[in-house]
Amino acid sequence: MTCEADQPVQAALDAALSGVNAAIVPVELPGLAEAFAANIAIIGAETWAAFGYLTQSDAMGADVKARLLNASKVSQTQQDEAEAVRQTFRAEVDAALAEVDALVLPTMPLFPLTLADAADAAASLRMTALVRPFNLSGHPALSIPIEAPNGLPVGVQLVGRIGGDEALCAVARVLAEPLGANPRLFLQEHMHAC
Repeated sequence: MTCEADQPVQAALDAALSGVNAAIVPVELPGLAEAFAANIAIIGAETWAAFGYLTQSDAMGADVKARLLNASKVSQTQQDEAEAVRQTFRAEVDAALAEVDALVLPTMPLFPLTLADAADAAASLRMTALVRPFNLSGHPALSIPIEAPNGLPVGVQLVGRIGGDEALCAVARVLAEPLGANPRLFLQEHMHAC
């Protein structure tokens, strides 16, 4: 699947996929960025509804409090629009998955952040740009850990059909070794539910 990822991350994914003996078909999901934004709105509204009362506590860190207060600003109109995006994006992903066994893309569009960089909320949010859309749509997804040539971790994200968790796990089992994952570690730690 084509998506926006930093060049070194995409290069590591492309290198890993070159060892896979399977047909790889480019798939476009034009609603990916809009689905990311919709997920932010829905999660914000749900988080505020569940935990907004905690902002009255002096024990809450300033960064968490600021995020919760920001989430309180999500309007009902924004929530309704986000729900409409959810339905459109779900149909878009369903249509793409009608043609392939799984969507394959990086788990994160960039290498993991350093602790210093992770303090920047905007940078941290970008890390989730390729997983939040599928949280929104409800499609099962998993990540196969591989190592980039520079030694940093990269995840190969597989996305499957709604209700197709078992089939997605089967695809992951087939792809783990050719992708360069440690199959024993991967299957024990990341596939225990499969």
